[in-house]
Amino acid sequence: MNLPPAKTLITFNIIATVIFATLLIISILSPVENQNHHYFYGEAANGIWLIVLFLMFLFCGYTAYQFKKQNLETTRIIEQIGAWYFIAAIGVSVWVYTWQHDDYVLSMCFILITLLSLAQFYKVVSTARPLKYDDNIYIHFLASMSFSWALLLSLANLAAFIKALGWSATPDAEAGWAALLIIVAALAGVVMIFKKQDVPFAVVVIIALFSVFTQSYEHNSQDTSTRIITASKFSLTLLTIYTVLNIIGKRVYLFDKIEVEKPTKSKKKEVAFI
Repeated sequence: MNLPPAKTLITFNIIATVIFATLLIISILSPVENQNHHYFYGEAANGIWLIVLFLMFLFCGYTAYQFKKQNLETTRIIEQIGAWYFIAAIGVSVWVYTWQHDDYVLSMCFILITLLSLAQFYKVVSTARPLKYDDNIYIHFLASMSFSWALLLSLANLAAFIKALGWSATPDAEAGWAALLIIVAALAGVVMIFKKQDVPFAVVVIIALFSVFTQSYEHNSQDTSTRIITASKFSLTLLTIYTVLNIIGKRVYLFDKIEVEKPTKSKKKEVAFI
Protein backbone atom coordinates (compact mmCIF):
# COMPACT_ATOMS: atom_id res chain seq x y z
CA MET A 1 0.00 0.00 0.00
CA ASN A 2 1.15 3.54 -0.74
CA LEU A 3 1.18 5.17 2.71
CA PRO A 4 2.33 8.78 1.98
CA PRO A 5 -1.12 9.85 0.63
CA ALA A 6 -2.64 8.82 3.98
CA LYS A 7 -0.10 10.96 5.82
CA THR A 8 -1.03 13.96 3.69
CA LEU A 9 -4.76 13.36 4.24
CA ILE A 10 -4.30 13.09 8.00
CA THR A 11 -2.30 16.33 8.08
CA PHE A 12 -4.93 18.27 6.14
CA ASN A 13 -7.71 16.71 8.25
CA ILE A 14 -6.04 17.98 11.43
CA ILE A 15 -5.66 21.49 9.95
CA ALA A 16 -9.33 21.56 8.87
CA THR A 17 -10.44 20.36 12.31
CA VAL A 18 -8.48 23.12 14.06
CA ILE A 19 -9.99 25.74 11.74
CA PHE A 20 -13.49 24.44 12.41
CA ALA A 21 -12.90 24.27 16.18
CA THR A 22 -11.71 27.89 16.20
CA LEU A 23 -14.74 29.23 14.31
CA LEU A 24 -17.15 27.09 16.31
CA ILE A 25 -15.78 28.25 19.67
CA ILE A 26 -15.95 31.87 18.51
CA SER A 27 -19.58 31.40 17.45
CA ILE A 28 -20.49 29.77 20.76
CA LEU A 29 -18.82 32.52 22.81
CA SER A 30 -20.45 35.26 20.74
CA PRO A 31 -23.97 34.00 19.97
CA VAL A 32 -26.25 36.00 17.69
CA GLU A 33 -29.99 35.85 18.21
CA ASN A 34 -32.02 35.71 15.04
CA GLN A 35 -35.68 34.96 14.51
CA ASN A 36 -34.95 33.05 11.31
CA HIS A 37 -32.98 30.40 13.17
CA HIS A 38 -34.98 27.20 13.13
CA TYR A 39 -36.19 24.96 15.97
CA PHE A 40 -33.55 22.33 15.12
CA TYR A 41 -30.88 24.89 15.82
CA GLY A 42 -32.00 25.47 19.39
CA GLU A 43 -30.79 25.00 22.92
CA ALA A 44 -29.29 21.57 22.22
CA ALA A 45 -27.23 22.79 19.26
CA ASN A 46 -24.13 23.71 21.25
CA GLY A 47 -24.18 20.35 23.01
CA ILE A 48 -24.34 18.43 19.74
CA TRP A 49 -21.63 20.64 18.25
CA LEU A 50 -19.30 19.85 21.16
CA ILE A 51 -19.96 16.12 20.81
CA VAL A 52 -19.19 16.25 17.08
CA LEU A 53 -16.08 18.37 17.69
CA PHE A 54 -14.85 15.91 20.33
CA LEU A 55 -15.35 13.03 17.88
CA MET A 56 -13.48 14.97 15.19
CA PHE A 57 -10.43 15.36 17.41
CA LEU A 58 -10.65 11.68 18.36
CA PHE A 59 -10.80 10.79 14.68
CA CYS A 60 -7.72 12.85 13.86
CA GLY A 61 -5.74 11.51 16.82
CA TYR A 62 -6.77 7.92 16.19
CA THR A 63 -6.03 7.93 12.46
CA ALA A 64 -2.64 9.58 13.06
CA TYR A 65 -1.80 6.97 15.69
CA GLN A 66 -2.89 4.07 13.48
CA PHE A 67 -0.84 5.44 10.59
CA LYS A 68 2.21 5.70 12.84
CA LYS A 69 1.67 2.07 13.85
CA GLN A 70 1.39 1.21 10.14
CA ASN A 71 -2.01 -0.37 10.67
CA LEU A 72 -2.82 -1.20 7.06
CA GLU A 73 -6.50 -1.94 7.63
CA THR A 74 -7.28 1.45 9.20
CA THR A 75 -4.92 3.29 6.86
CA ARG A 76 -6.77 1.76 3.89
CA ILE A 77 -10.02 3.25 5.22
CA ILE A 78 -8.36 6.66 5.59
CA GLU A 79 -7.21 6.57 1.97
CA GLN A 80 -10.65 5.48 0.80
CA ILE A 81 -12.23 8.40 2.67
CA GLY A 82 -9.85 10.62 0.75
CA ALA A 83 -10.54 14.35 0.90
CA TRP A 84 -14.21 14.02 1.88
CA TYR A 85 -13.55 14.68 5.58
CA PHE A 86 -11.40 17.72 4.76
CA ILE A 87 -14.05 19.16 2.40
CA ALA A 88 -16.79 18.60 4.98
CA ALA A 89 -14.77 20.22 7.79
CA ILE A 90 -13.94 23.30 5.69
CA GLY A 91 -17.51 23.46 4.39
CA VAL A 92 -19.07 23.42 7.84
CA SER A 93 -16.49 25.96 9.04
CA VAL A 94 -17.65 28.43 6.39
CA TRP A 95 -21.25 27.49 7.16
CA VAL A 96 -20.83 28.41 10.83
CA TYR A 97 -19.55 31.83 9.82
CA THR A 98 -22.24 32.53 7.19
CA TRP A 99 -25.04 31.21 9.41
CA GLN A 100 -23.85 33.36 12.29
CA HIS A 101 -23.94 36.41 10.00
CA ASP A 102 -27.39 35.62 8.56
CA ASP A 103 -26.23 34.95 5.01
CA TYR A 104 -28.71 32.20 4.30
CA VAL A 105 -27.94 31.89 0.59
CA LEU A 106 -24.25 31.13 1.13
CA SER A 107 -24.95 29.08 4.24
CA MET A 108 -27.40 26.95 2.24
CA CYS A 109 -24.72 26.30 -0.37
CA PHE A 110 -22.06 25.35 2.16
CA ILE A 111 -24.29 23.13 4.29
CA LEU A 112 -25.20 21.21 1.12
CA ILE A 113 -21.51 20.85 0.28
CA THR A 114 -20.94 19.60 3.82
CA LEU A 115 -23.89 17.20 3.67
CA LEU A 116 -22.83 15.68 0.33
CA SER A 117 -19.22 15.32 1.50
CA LEU A 118 -20.31 13.63 4.72
CA ALA A 119 -22.61 11.35 2.70
CA GLN A 120 -19.54 10.16 0.77
CA PHE A 121 -17.56 9.86 4.00
CA TYR A 122 -20.37 7.79 5.50
CA LYS A 123 -20.66 5.64 2.36
CA VAL A 124 -16.97 4.71 2.47
CA VAL A 125 -17.07 3.80 6.16
CA SER A 126 -20.35 1.91 5.88
CA THR A 127 -19.14 -0.06 2.87
CA ALA A 128 -16.04 -1.13 4.79
CA ARG A 129 -18.12 -2.88 7.46
CA PRO A 130 -17.71 -4.96 9.49
CA LEU A 131 -15.09 -2.78 11.14
CA LYS A 132 -12.87 -3.37 14.12
CA TYR A 133 -14.30 -2.19 17.44
CA ASP A 134 -11.86 0.75 17.61
CA ASP A 135 -12.63 1.78 14.03
CA ASN A 136 -16.33 1.80 14.88
CA ILE A 137 -15.74 4.03 17.91
CA TYR A 138 -13.29 6.50 16.40
CA ILE A 139 -14.36 6.55 12.74
CA HIS A 140 -17.90 5.23 12.26
CA PHE A 141 -19.37 7.11 15.23
CA LEU A 142 -18.10 10.37 13.74
CA ALA A 143 -19.43 9.48 10.29
CA SER A 144 -22.86 8.66 11.74
CA MET A 145 -23.31 11.60 14.10
CA SER A 146 -21.83 14.27 11.84
CA PHE A 147 -23.93 13.07 8.89
CA SER A 148 -27.05 13.12 11.05
CA TRP A 149 -26.31 16.60 12.39
CA ALA A 150 -25.55 17.93 8.90
CA LEU A 151 -28.92 16.64 7.72
CA LEU A 152 -30.69 18.46 10.56
CA LEU A 153 -28.72 21.63 9.89
CA SER A 154 -29.71 21.40 6.22
CA LEU A 155 -33.39 21.27 7.21
CA ALA A 156 -32.93 24.21 9.59
CA ASN A 157 -31.06 26.21 6.95
CA LEU A 158 -33.71 25.42 4.35
CA ALA A 159 -36.45 26.77 6.61
CA ALA A 160 -34.44 29.92 7.41
CA PHE A 161 -33.51 30.35 3.74
CA ILE A 162 -37.14 30.23 2.59
CA LYS A 163 -38.21 32.63 5.32
CA ALA A 164 -35.36 35.02 4.54
CA LEU A 165 -36.47 35.14 0.89
CA GLY A 166 -39.62 36.85 2.06
CA TRP A 167 -42.00 33.95 2.51
CA SER A 168 -44.84 35.51 4.49
CA ALA A 169 -46.85 32.55 5.70
CA THR A 170 -49.47 32.43 8.39
CA PRO A 171 -48.38 31.05 11.79
CA ASP A 172 -50.33 27.86 11.11
CA ALA A 173 -48.68 27.36 7.71
CA GLU A 174 -45.24 28.00 9.18
CA ALA A 175 -45.95 25.57 12.01
CA GLY A 176 -47.15 22.97 9.50
CA TRP A 177 -43.90 23.33 7.55
CA ALA A 178 -41.88 22.94 10.76
CA ALA A 179 -43.91 19.85 11.70
CA LEU A 180 -43.22 18.34 8.27
CA LEU A 181 -39.45 18.83 8.71
CA ILE A 182 -39.66 17.22 12.16
CA ILE A 183 -41.37 14.16 10.68
CA VAL A 184 -38.77 13.98 7.87
CA ALA A 185 -35.96 14.03 10.45
CA ALA A 186 -37.59 11.27 12.51
CA LEU A 187 -38.16 9.12 9.42
CA ALA A 188 -34.50 9.55 8.48
CA GLY A 189 -33.55 8.20 11.91
CA VAL A 190 -35.84 5.19 11.49
CA VAL A 191 -34.54 4.44 7.97
CA MET A 192 -30.90 4.64 9.07
CA ILE A 193 -31.51 2.19 11.90
CA PHE A 194 -33.50 -0.16 9.69
CA LYS A 195 -31.05 -0.07 6.78
CA LYS A 196 -27.71 0.49 8.49
CA GLN A 197 -28.28 -0.44 12.16
CA ASP A 198 -27.09 3.11 12.81
CA VAL A 199 -28.20 4.00 16.34
CA PRO A 200 -25.71 6.91 16.75
CA PHE A 201 -27.35 8.61 13.76
CA ALA A 202 -30.74 8.31 15.45
CA VAL A 203 -29.41 9.51 18.81
CA VAL A 204 -28.53 12.91 17.31
CA VAL A 205 -32.05 13.18 15.88
CA ILE A 206 -33.53 12.25 19.27
CA ILE A 207 -31.52 14.97 21.03
CA ALA A 208 -32.63 17.53 18.46
CA LEU A 209 -36.29 16.46 18.65
CA PHE A 210 -36.22 16.63 22.44
CA SER A 211 -34.87 20.17 22.18
CA VAL A 212 -37.62 21.08 19.71
CA PHE A 213 -40.30 19.66 22.00
CA THR A 214 -39.05 21.40 25.16
CA GLN A 215 -38.65 24.76 23.41
CA SER A 216 -42.07 24.56 21.78
CA TYR A 217 -43.73 23.49 25.04
CA GLU A 218 -42.08 26.16 27.18
CA HIS A 219 -42.64 28.99 24.68
CA ASN A 220 -46.07 27.95 23.48
CA SER A 221 -47.93 31.01 22.27
CA GLN A 222 -50.05 32.24 19.41
CA ASP A 223 -47.00 32.11 17.16
CA THR A 224 -46.26 28.50 18.04
CA SER A 225 -48.86 26.01 16.92
CA THR A 226 -49.62 22.85 18.79
CA ARG A 227 -48.72 21.03 15.55
CA ILE A 228 -45.04 21.44 16.36
CA ILE A 229 -45.51 20.15 19.90
CA THR A 230 -47.57 17.18 18.69
CA ALA A 231 -45.24 16.32 15.80
CA SER A 232 -42.10 16.53 17.95
CA LYS A 233 -43.66 14.59 20.83
CA PHE A 234 -44.85 11.64 18.76
CA SER A 235 -41.78 11.60 16.51
CA LEU A 236 -39.52 11.68 19.56
CA THR A 237 -41.45 8.92 21.31
CA LEU A 238 -41.59 6.56 18.34
CA LEU A 239 -37.95 7.06 17.35
CA THR A 240 -36.76 6.62 20.94
CA ILE A 241 -38.72 3.38 21.37
CA TYR A 242 -37.45 2.02 18.05
CA THR A 243 -33.87 2.96 18.97
CA VAL A 244 -34.05 1.34 22.42
CA LEU A 245 -35.50 -1.87 20.98
CA ASN A 246 -32.65 -2.09 18.47
CA ILE A 247 -30.07 -1.53 21.20
CA ILE A 248 -31.64 -4.28 23.31
CA GLY A 249 -31.70 -6.58 20.28
CA LYS A 250 -28.05 -5.64 19.54
CA ARG A 251 -29.00 -4.50 16.05
CA VAL A 252 -26.24 -1.91 16.10
CA TYR A 253 -23.19 -1.89 13.84
CA LEU A 254 -21.04 -1.81 16.97
CA PHE A 255 -21.91 -5.49 17.40
CA ASP A 256 -20.92 -6.49 13.88
CA LYS A 257 -18.84 -9.66 13.93
CA ILE A 258 -15.66 -9.81 11.93
CA GLU A 259 -15.17 -13.17 10.27
CA VAL A 260 -11.65 -14.49 10.63
CA GLU A 261 -10.52 -16.83 7.90
CA LYS A 262 -9.13 -20.08 9.22
CA PRO A 263 -6.19 -21.66 7.41
CA THR A 264 -7.17 -24.57 5.17
CA LYS A 265 -5.63 -27.98 5.40
CA SER A 266 -3.75 -27.42 2.15
CA LYS A 267 -2.10 -24.32 3.60
CA LYS A 268 -1.08 -26.24 6.71
CA LYS A 269 0.53 -28.94 4.55
CA GLU A 270 2.48 -26.34 2.59
CA VAL A 271 3.87 -24.83 5.80
CA ALA A 272 4.83 -28.23 7.09
CA PHE A 273 6.50 -29.09 3.82
CA ILE A 274 8.55 -25.91 3.85
